[in-house]
Amino acid sequence: NNITISGNAKVGGYVVAADVVAGQTANGNSLTISGNANVTGNVLAAHVKNGDEANENNVTISGNANIDGNITGGGSISSSDTGVTTANNNKIAIKDNATVKGYITGGDSRKSEGQSNSNQIAIGKGVNISGVSKIVGGTSKAGSALKNDINITNNIASTTTITGGEGNLST
Repeated sequence: NNITISGNAKVGGYVVAADVVAGQTANGNSLTISGNANVTGNVLAAHVKNGDEANENNVTISGNANIDGNITGGGSISSSDTGVTTANNNKIAIKDNATVKGYITGGDSRKSEGQSNSNQIAIGKGVNISGVSKIVGGTSKAGSALKNDINITNNIASTTTITGGEGNLST
């Protein structure tokens, strides 16, 4: 699935390229927001409420686009033990003069023994992220969060938390 929002578009809710309620996978989806587009809700390339995979999804924010909500490459917005088992190889690129105010998460796995590995976040020099309080490459509730990359070429507020991977592996 591919979604492009551009020009002077205004979106008052969530934008999700693939939304799996109870199924298997949401892989290879793409979401692009550019121009002077304004989105007040969360932005997700792939959202899986209860399933197996949200892998290899891409979010690109560019131009003068404004995002008031959270940005997630692939995963779940649920805070419970439902969600996705693997959220690997998701990419978020924010560039030009875009403005983002919510959390930025590359991959988000909420299931026990889930994985959130090899996700990438790139934030360019002209991007306004002064309202962002948290940037996480990959998060896993009870599994691995390894080899996640965050590349920021801009100033960050002193209150912003940046974490490559949040995981919980018990032996």
